Amino acid sequence: MRTLPNVKLTKAKSGYARQISQGWDSWQESFELVPSGKLVARLVTAKEKALEISDQSQSVVPFDLGGFPMMAHAYASKGSSWRLSCDDFLLMIGSPMKGWSVQVRYLSAGLWEHGLSALQDRVRALLWAGDEFEGNKTDEPDYAIGSTSGVRVSRADYCFDFHSPDFKREFRPRLQENIVAHSSVKSHAHCDLWENGGRGETLNIGKINNLQVAIYDKTKEIREASGKEWMIDLWLAGTDGEWIWDEKPDNVWRLEIRLGKEFLKNRNIRDCGQVLKHRDELLIEALYTRRLTRPSRTDKDRKRWPLHPIWSLAVEAIGQGAMVPLGRRVTGRRDALVDASMKQIRGTMRAMSVLHTGKYDARFLQDVLLNATDEIEADPEHEKKTQAAQFRYEHVDEAR
Repeated sequence: MRTLPNVKLTKAKSGYARQISQGWDSWQESFELVPSGKLVARLVTAKEKALEISDQSQSVVPFDLGGFPMMAHAYASKGSSWRLSCDDFLLMIGSPMKGWSVQVRYLSAGLWEHGLSALQDRVRALLWAGDEFEGNKTDEPDYAIGSTSGVRVSRADYCFDFHSPDFKREFRPRLQENIVAHSSVKSHAHCDLWENGGRGETLNIGKINNLQVAIYDKTKEIREASGKEWMIDLWLAGTDGEWIWDEKPDNVWRLEIRLGKEFLKNRNIRDCGQVLKHRDELLIEALYTRRLTRPSRTDKDRKRWPLHPIWSLAVEAIGQGAMVPLGRRVTGRRDALVDASMKQIRGTMRAMSVLHTGKYDARFLQDVLLNATDEIEADPEHEKKTQAAQFRYEHVDEAR
């Protein structure tokens, strides 16, 4: 490991921020496996069936993999040919003509619910049992004889959650001026959205395929995007059950370290055991080399400015144990998706009325809705598409 910069920590004032969770939030592995001919035939058929139901990206059909129920998607992830998923992980399967054609991405909820080790055990049993996959079914390398592992870590995200109303007031565009990163790092900082007063919500430093450190408003992301309300149970576990908000949870800022494939490869850290063994050094390096600082009134050289209080709290937290798995959680995601769909429908109908009549015309829209329900029920594949939607949303409220 390289020598870290000689940069001091900043002692946060009392009440500035409170850490309420930390742990792995995403983990992706590549396997030196290829799908068998028999599995490829089943995957092709499943993908065709999903496309027959709908050409939408969310179209899925049931798929049995070694006795384990999964969903086969109409579309694969970039770089793969087929995609299977369940509540806890995604399987991305490539062509049998190339090696290392199987990738697994462990999802956030699965990691918090079961823990990394338990998910890995489940996936390895699934991939290595039977004859669905062929290739190197060795987990950890045997360094004594120089053999290599058949599993490589290609992405690992570790996060810290802090409750900090003060940081919201501090998070303005000028905060970008306090970023310090190595000259070789193509760093970028952006505030994706703006609230009243010009406050930011997301700050990214570095490239995601190499090493990126980000801080963003997790409570807003949950409300408006992911619907991961099970995180509240996680935060309550971190506060020993104390409700630290006035009403709904807010001002929870996630500091996320994204260890990418290039970063790990350049440090000759490829397998799970190495990542876990060197976890602390990797996280510390990320926080120091892609850092937010607290400006000094007396020193004009920003490279000597101390770490920002939240970065400092994360440094102090490294080495402490991550939180124990939560167990199964229900998310409330169904209601969030219904609300989002209704907003989309209302916006589409308003636009349709203006396009057709030049104004908002309630009577026109009522006729459109009546005709739409008739056309839905007249569709010869109505039952088939309804069953596909029921399957797609069968486990929508389970943590993901």
